[in-house]
Amino acid sequence: MERVIKILMVDDRMENLLALEGILDSPMYRLVTASSGEEALRQVLKEDFAVILLDVRMPGIDGYETARIIRSRGKSRQTPIIFITANHQNTEEIIEGYALGAIDYIFKPIDPETLRYKIAGFVNLYKHREQLEIMVQQRTKELVLANQRLQREIEQHRKTEEELRKSDWRFRTFFEKSLIGIVLLDAEGKIIESNPAFQKMLGYTDDELNKMVFTEFTDTEGYFDDLLNGKINYYEMQKRYKRKNGKFMWGHLNLFSARDNNASIELIIAFVQDITEKKILEEQMVRLDRLNLIGEMAAGISHEVRNPMTTVRGFLQMLQGKEHCSLYKDYFDLMIQELDRANSIINEFLSIGRNKPSNLEKQNLNLIVKSLEPLIQADAIGQGKYLQVEINEIPDLLLNSKEIRQVILNLCRNGLEAMPSGCCLTIRTYMKDSMVVLTVQDEGEGINPEIMNKLGTPFFTTKNNGTGLGLSICYSIAARHNAVINIDTSASGTTFYVIFNSLSHEP
Repeated sequence: MERVIKILMVDDRMENLLALEGILDSPMYRLVTASSGEEALRQVLKEDFAVILLDVRMPGIDGYETARIIRSRGKSRQTPIIFITANHQNTEEIIEGYALGAIDYIFKPIDPETLRYKIAGFVNLYKHREQLEIMVQQRTKELVLANQRLQREIEQHRKTEEELRKSDWRFRTFFEKSLIGIVLLDAEGKIIESNPAFQKMLGYTDDELNKMVFTEFTDTEGYFDDLLNGKINYYEMQKRYKRKNGKFMWGHLNLFSARDNNASIELIIAFVQDITEKKILEEQMVRLDRLNLIGEMAAGISHEVRNPMTTVRGFLQMLQGKEHCSLYKDYFDLMIQELDRANSIINEFLSIGRNKPSNLEKQNLNLIVKSLEPLIQADAIGQGKYLQVEINEIPDLLLNSKEIRQVILNLCRNGLEAMPSGCCLTIRTYMKDSMVVLTVQDEGEGINPEIMNKLGTPFFTTKNNGTGLGLSICYSIAARHNAVINIDTSASGTTFYVIFNSLSHEP
């Protein structure tokens, strides 16, 4: 059974609301009314609507202010708003309405057929199923019919031209103002046009994109060919996209084909929504779950492993002191050293599973960085590399200095190992919004995308002599300090961002 679509109608006059209900009465719709801007905002908080019909002139919060508040809330930011007004002449108010996110205007007295047509169009958009294909095909048919009418009916030229201008303006407003990247492609996948949201997303200008093919940014895994040869009409997938600066972003791709009456492709429309932050959050959640599991394992097995190790080490020390075993002193020393090394690895493994930092003290991250600078500088000089420290004014945080020192040293030593001689490692601290950010940037060759998702996994390492616990410990310490670690990598180097929420550390 097809689900009922909810439509919100806002007007301070009850007779207008009754008229709208009479026009839009349909088993397909559930009509919700509000007699003021305040009541409309309460309804928007409770429910999602396919479209909002909003009277401009109302006492209290008027239609424009109501629209601005609706647009300021993430949940209702994309809801289409149609303003209803009796004023045909005030162009400034109309432009103000479009700036606030209005999709269209309806002028009083309302034409029932026009209103039903527009509402049906926005409901189809809300259903998010082949709506773009229908819209482009309809607009193409309108343009073809308009051209035919222009040849046959010269006397209607001016009127038809005006109608087309209005239609194109509405489409252009939707195209230009959309927060989702929209790309129009030809049958070979070449970009015909892209909107500002897509250009900003990838860092290219409109002229640069018009010389490119869509598959230059992302791999469509053969689905693009299936779309061209008619095997599928719609394609949806989460993909990685390469920006102009070489960095990658995650996008949710919707791909449609628009065909003519002969089933030949005229246009391919691509919708791309940036979901990079969502993917980062998902990866962080997976990593935390993984660390929690490792912590539980560590707590369970550490006791059973350490007891026999302690016993063996004690007997080795005892035998080492026997006169008849003195010839094997070097062997005993080596075995004891290896047992101590194994015990050290177990200690590191156990530190991953701790949930809360101990001995938190209010202190400044800059002081910890400065105290470590000579040690890191010595490591860099010993490897023929350079160190640069850039610290800015930041507020004090609740920190465990020993754990934060471990994070900084681990990240810096990883960065130094990733660079050839002559390169520079840069440590920075700064404020971004309400966050305190620590970055460690190297000039290495970057991290292979194939292993990015494995970083921070205990015992995963690309080093010949590594334990694979360094980054895992960093992630665990960051989590205990209510911080996150993000990574930005390219062929010119890798930057680790440790981001602390300074507000959460206020007393």
